[in-house]
Amino acid sequence: HDASTDLRRYYRELYPYATLVSLLELTAPIANREVKVLDASDIWSLNDGRVYRTPSDLCEYVHTYERTNRSTGAKFTVPREVLEMHIGATYTGRARPGVRHSEVLSNEIVFDYDITDCDFLRLEGQPQSRIDECWPLVVFGIQIAISVLEVEFGFHDTIGFFSGRRGAHLWVFDDSAVGLNDEGRTAVLTYTTLKTERDGGPMCTQMYDHPNARRFFPQCREFFEDWVIKPRTPVADGDAPGGGLFDDDDDVVDFFYNRAGLKTVE
Repeated sequence: HDASTDLRRYYRELYPYATLVSLLELTAPIANREVKVLDASDIWSLNDGRVYRTPSDLCEYVHTYERTNRSTGAKFTVPREVLEMHIGATYTGRARPGVRHSEVLSNEIVFDYDITDCDFLRLEGQPQSRIDECWPLVVFGIQIAISVLEVEFGFHDTIGFFSGRRGAHLWVFDDSAVGLNDEGRTAVLTYTTLKTERDGGPMCTQMYDHPNARRFFPQCREFFEDWVIKPRTPVADGDAPGGGLFDDDDDVVDFFYNRAGLKTVE
């Protein structure tokens, strides 16, 4: 079984380029969009000057790179073995950073959720099957984020994507979002983020103090009871595994002593 062959076939024959282009052109022409491709040689390719205006153009760019014959100056394309494709900002001119007279025009806000960042799940070194079992936490996080963005910022054009292995990406397409400068984006991120225990005190204390966290606390508590503290090992056959936060005594102590900040409670 050749996984790299499967990946090449996926990007060549199955990847929904037409749907992708339709989605991206909600905010700007695809010809002005930055696209980066990682190939099997571990080389990142950033727009090489070719212009893509159709799904076929984009597919051709993803699967080939352009070279120039030093003797004749003729340009020709060479097949590329694709590993990853990443979508970036749109530009006023050619979709390539550093090109003269081409500046960033717009960029969607994207939130990156990696389930492996939740240390209590102890997913480091675990098989993909265990990571997949924790998908409910990713879904819940996306749902809460969408609610916060709608209530606090009036962003309604959002869509979540499976990131490929560890989590999901939440994209915000509202005109008022894609046009935000760095300062505005930082403000959104700061408002929607709770600091780590080390930087901001116990996480639970921050939840009680944060206005939007308090609003969604009932949902958080329900999910906490239904999945987070549900055992990792199913109690009965056919029962789905949970987060297993309280499976070990050390986890219980860590939660109440560190995360909840109840340091006076044995």
